[in-house]
Amino acid sequence: MAIKAPKIDSRTAETIAAQVQQLLEHYTGETKDIQGTSAAIVNIFARFAEIIIERLNQVPNKNFLAFLDLLGASRLPPQPARVPLTFSLAAGTTVDAVVPKGTQVAAPPGEGEQDPVIFETERELVVTAAKLDSIFVRDPQQDLYSNHSSILTTPASPGVDVFRGNQPIEHSLYIGHSKLLGFAEIETFKVTINLSEVLGTPGEVTWQICQETEDGANWQDITPSNDGTQGLTSSGDREIEFSNITALPLTTVNAVTSRWLRCRLVTPITLADESSTDMVSANELPEIDEIKIEASISSSNLLIETAFLNQLPVDLTKEFFPFGEKPKLGDTLYLANSQIFSQENAQITLQVNLRNPATETSDEPDGVPTAHTITEISGEPDDFPLRTRASSNLRLKWEFWNGKVWQELGTAAVYYNTSNNPEAEFQDTTQAFTENGQVEFNLFEKPVTTTINGVESFWIRVRISAGNYGREARYERIVPTPEPPAPEYRFIEATFAPPLISSIGVSYTLTISEEPEALLTYNDSVYSNNLVKRIDSKNKLIGSIPFWQIYLFIWAVESRSYSLMRYVYSKVVCPQIIPFKGTETEQPACYLGFSLPLARTEFTNRKISIFYCVTEVKYGDNNVTLVPNATAVK
Repeated sequence: MAIKAPKIDSRTAETIAAQVQQLLEHYTGETKDIQGTSAAIVNIFARFAEIIIERLNQVPNKNFLAFLDLLGASRLPPQPARVPLTFSLAAGTTVDAVVPKGTQVAAPPGEGEQDPVIFETERELVVTAAKLDSIFVRDPQQDLYSNHSSILTTPASPGVDVFRGNQPIEHSLYIGHSKLLGFAEIETFKVTINLSEVLGTPGEVTWQICQETEDGANWQDITPSNDGTQGLTSSGDREIEFSNITALPLTTVNAVTSRWLRCRLVTPITLADESSTDMVSANELPEIDEIKIEASISSSNLLIETAFLNQLPVDLTKEFFPFGEKPKLGDTLYLANSQIFSQENAQITLQVNLRNPATETSDEPDGVPTAHTITEISGEPDDFPLRTRASSNLRLKWEFWNGKVWQELGTAAVYYNTSNNPEAEFQDTTQAFTENGQVEFNLFEKPVTTTINGVESFWIRVRISAGNYGREARYERIVPTPEPPAPEYRFIEATFAPPLISSIGVSYTLTISEEPEALLTYNDSVYSNNLVKRIDSKNKLIGSIPFWQIYLFIWAVESRSYSLMRYVYSKVVCPQIIPFKGTETEQPACYLGFSLPLARTEFTNRKISIFYCVTEVKYGDNNVTLVPNATAVK
């Protein structure tokens, strides 16, 4: 719409007549209403003045037309009315249709008219079954993008920038491991990175873990307790350490299911050769030769899941005799925990608390009979068990199942411990279940599940391999001197004083160092393939390397060109990981995304029309004119 010229004088005849009456009152002193011929003369004067003002207000337009004549401009010839038309296919149609040129379309009659307005199409129009449902903008110079898909359903009144982004393009490195990041209590988690190229100034990175939260924001920031890379700015083998990470949920990223830690570049990337104050150059991005991860797990106050005494289940919610009330040689206590006893190289500690330790302690209840009073008690006490008493040759053998045999961890005795496997690091301060204390050992081989009494789990067992906790009641022959003609016997009461366990607590520490199961990069809205395969390429057979690459490497060796040898090895044999990359295109681009019906697999190979309404540019707006120089379909 054209802007109207401002009025020089905006008064009307009524305004002028009222003003004349005010002047007459001021200069003549006449206060009565003017009537008759006087009023007629005033109104005639006001009308003449209004006509002059109207002509005066047209002077700017006259001058504007004179200016256009000076420029040689002329009015456009009359043209027919033009409107955008939208044709839609019938519901369920998957085949494109063609609207011929000259097709007539009727519009409702205008205000005050009876006949409809007839329009004709100016050219042939293809009505396609494809649906425009996405509009994205990529701005490589600013490392930004925009998603303007919402304007397809709700027009934006102020308009949107077609070649200017408003959100930062993500640049991330994903490190995945389903086991190491799945432990409930990770004391420390280390990422060892070997950087061949470092991140330039002013590059900045942040670390995040994928964790379930109430607000649905899965990725949470995590700050390293120690960053040896100083934000990926120090080369060589460097450690990044994180503390107190809880178990992460399994999450799928680019069709790879794992538990994820990611590193994000929060500084935009510029395609210029040098970095700016707030953007890092694409020539100063880090390159990684190798990534290793290590988890140190420490957990305490855990419980045994299942226990058996020989073939009998043990109720772990109350006190129990580990070998029964009358232990004998070969009696076995089985203990199961699917989490703890499944970890190879786990340093496990069993905290054993007895109801009747052999040595009196201050926290024991009064009335527990001591070992030296056993012979003075007839029968078994009703309230408390006897204090534990063991023979000097008592031996308890601790073992775990390795898939083939019950592998020995160590043997506990009353006064010392032994082990045929130094790697087990076996220690028993309970002195074969006669005192409160701890049993410590290392699962130096990989445990394997086995089934005990119908329960499949990871098991350890402890069995009586020698000695006893007392003997059964018996008769003993008396051999006096001199020996009487008929043998005499005396009755000896049972001396059983087995341990009674009130509780068993489990704790363990474990350090696992492994390669990542998955490495992904995400740049410019595109995920890479799993880069772990590239790391493994250093171990690939020489037959899988192209001949020309082998020849180039041999030539570098023969010519003693060490720089070329390093280049060929790093680029061909074991290529580096480039976690962050700039965009592939240098110019801004607008992408239109179409969806096809389920029955269609190919996009139409005919001309299609897209209607767009350009926002009017106002004078004074600071806009940069961008002219598209290419159009492509992918």
